[in-house]
Amino acid sequence: MSNSRYYPFERNRYFYGKLLTVRDFEAEQQYTVNKRRLLNRLLYGPGIITGLTVVMVDDKTLSIQSGAALDSLGREIIVPSPITTKLSLIEGFGSNEYIRDLYLCIVYSERGREPVHALERGQEQASTDDLSEHNRVQETYKLVLREYADDLDQYGITSLKERTVSFYKDDSVRILIKGPRYVAPGEPFALHMHVVKARREAQVILDCTLESEGVELSGGEHRVTYNDSGEEAVSEYRIDSQFVAGEKDGKAVIRIVTATVRVDGRTIPVREEIVFPLEVTADPQERIWQDYVERPLDEALSERPSSVCLARISLTRIRSTYAIEDVQRVPFGDYVRNLSELQRLGLFNGTMTGQQQMRTVEAQAAPLESDWMLGLLEQEEHAEETAPAPLPVSGVRTGTIALSLSGGRGHNGLFAKGENIVSEEIQHGFGTGSVHLTLGLCEQEDSRIFGGNQDVFDHTPYESNLPQVKLGTVQYPDKGTFRIGARVFSSSGPSTLHVRWWATRAANEDMNEST
Repeated sequence: MSNSRYYPFERNRYFYGKLLTVRDFEAEQQYTVNKRRLLNRLLYGPGIITGLTVVMVDDKTLSIQSGAALDSLGREIIVPSPITTKLSLIEGFGSNEYIRDLYLCIVYSERGREPVHALERGQEQASTDDLSEHNRVQETYKLVLREYADDLDQYGITSLKERTVSFYKDDSVRILIKGPRYVAPGEPFALHMHVVKARREAQVILDCTLESEGVELSGGEHRVTYNDSGEEAVSEYRIDSQFVAGEKDGKAVIRIVTATVRVDGRTIPVREEIVFPLEVTADPQERIWQDYVERPLDEALSERPSSVCLARISLTRIRSTYAIEDVQRVPFGDYVRNLSELQRLGLFNGTMTGQQQMRTVEAQAAPLESDWMLGLLEQEEHAEETAPAPLPVSGVRTGTIALSLSGGRGHNGLFAKGENIVSEEIQHGFGTGSVHLTLGLCEQEDSRIFGGNQDVFDHTPYESNLPQVKLGTVQYPDKGTFRIGARVFSSSGPSTLHVRWWATRAANEDMNEST
């Protein structure tokens, strides 16, 4: 791609009498496409959007689910239908020795479609007699296998939080050092050595001497040794060295002054000193946020690998051939995360660090617990009886009230049919505003909860011993409260009704209420 950064942007200016050429029509397409791709890069980054799950069909065949992804250039990769293919037919398989792990990646691709006859030669056809051109360009994809996956931690957002330094790399083994860019004074942290072997059976031995300024190695040891016997036959593992940050803010550094790497008995001295810089600061998250908002555009659009890693494929040798031993899906967690959808699913709370921190509203109740009876999230009321919250919050609240029916019994001890019972005001815990209320009748100790018409269970093993009751509610939005009413239609059953209620409010309703 000649302009992978997409800018500066130029669009056509139309006027009467303008002669339109191929260049003008291409510029019209590129203007809208490049803007969309630039926003994809800056707002979302590369990764899987949905689907693209890799499944082992048999010991030589894989299936890839339909799905969508974005590459590092912001280009959309769409797989419209599932794919089933032999591993040996995927590009990049031929040079493998059947004992290496392979990384299955997907890349953006284009191909011409609908060849048609051209009335005139273009510049690229000047030296040929071919007057055909493709009438369409289809955006598609290509699967490739690689022996080493691109380490995306060195690029993009992750690099603002974590630094990655190459320790050693050859055809047999790759060693990376990873650790935080910023740590708080006195905070313990770990420096990770990631060892990635081209062959799982290879034996790797490390012997390193460390020096540090501004941080201290836990236990006072300044030597890191590791002996991978090769018995576990793993292709990747991590060696952690524990440190404690100093008590003063300032620059710090960890140096590997001497190091020796042995691979399958072959000694490989590492002659260059490895330096890992970091900084001790009172507020690491504030520094990360500051780096994020202050990075120049060129840095935000820095070149990075354009493939998306779908799976790590472990192979085992069987005589002169191979078999797929294991498939690890999305080994580096390369997903495109839609924050608004995550917030709706309760997986993102919407908070930010930095001086421009977004306003958040804390719920005034206990954490949610799962109620598998009705498939609802329930929350027992542990909040004190206080004034309604200043702003509404989203989620689910639940509780149980007891309605006494003893006052309606006649001389024979039965209920009086048509009796109406109304509860006291109940606070639902969301503050002011309306909520959605769901009611159910409980048998003793919540052994069963009935919702809707109970008579549908008559003459079945699930028949209820509760009286036939019609339930209703009345809300007081200005006070954040409600009442429950009941009308009895039968003259038998217990003297007290236990009514379970659930109050729910969606996140989008919060915004409507608060505005």
